[in-house]
Amino acid sequence: MFLSLKDIHELRNSIRNEYRIRRFIRENPEIKGLLSPNKLFRDKYKGQRCFVLGNGPSLKNVDFSLLQDEIVFTVNQLPRNKEYEKLKSNFHFWADERFFNIDETKPEDLELLDVMKSVNTPGNKPVVFYEYCAKQMIEKYDLDKVLDIHYFALVHLDFDAYTKRHKIEVDKCFPNLPTVVHSIIAMAVDMGFSEIILLGCDCTGFITTAQAKMKNWNNDILYGYKISENEKKRLEKSNNMFSIENELRFYANIFATYSKLNKLAEKNGVKIYNATEGGLLDCIPRVDYNSLFNKND
Repeated sequence: MFLSLKDIHELRNSIRNEYRIRRFIRENPEIKGLLSPNKLFRDKYKGQRCFVLGNGPSLKNVDFSLLQDEIVFTVNQLPRNKEYEKLKSNFHFWADERFFNIDETKPEDLELLDVMKSVNTPGNKPVVFYEYCAKQMIEKYDLDKVLDIHYFALVHLDFDAYTKRHKIEVDKCFPNLPTVVHSIIAMAVDMGFSEIILLGCDCTGFITTAQAKMKNWNNDILYGYKISENEKKRLEKSNNMFSIENELRFYANIFATYSKLNKLAEKNGVKIYNATEGGLLDCIPRVDYNSLFNKND
């Protein structure tokens, strides 16, 4: 039996994946213990739907009160939105390591720490998932004493080779995905949701990078909240680390990964819908946000 070049390529990537996972676990022996508590979420929401909120500017026009009885995932700095308290978020995720390099001499970084703490709102304390690389920062600033923290772990793996042989599981390391929303989708499938509805996933973040480089800010097309002057400084600093060329390549990967996750979800009997008003994400089936709620209830 002869293997095709494609088969050889996939086999090689699978071997590399296994090696990288084993090396990651060997270098981070605490990781299994940190991920183990996530088992309680596996299939916990079997047959239910959830809403995954990005930070896109379209959120400024969304009635959050409709989501109070829904299972909601929020991300990053959405607590800056003045309507955030209405969400009663169930899960909040942070993945971008640029958030975790705190410089105590910078007011913009200290402000970011306050945003992290404001994920909790009166009467609501969501489960907060941080990517494992944030652990040192979390312990340094005692965030684990304020927030209900769980971890997830991303490893630089070939996504296609991994998902052909493995299921993405909430208590295991899995491939490093381009954005925090991608990671949520992958984990939500393992949590048992039958419908995953995206909201505020405008996919226009490269515009933010361009504005940060040009120092020509237009709040209306950036995020689903108003950014402060301190946050503008932080964005300018972090976005200057990357060229526009690399940023655009990164965004091409973002769209490609949405397509891959949609196919992966379909294989598991899960439907993904995009309820974002406008935006650039065109590879996920659209649905009207207001039509998702029975106004007669």
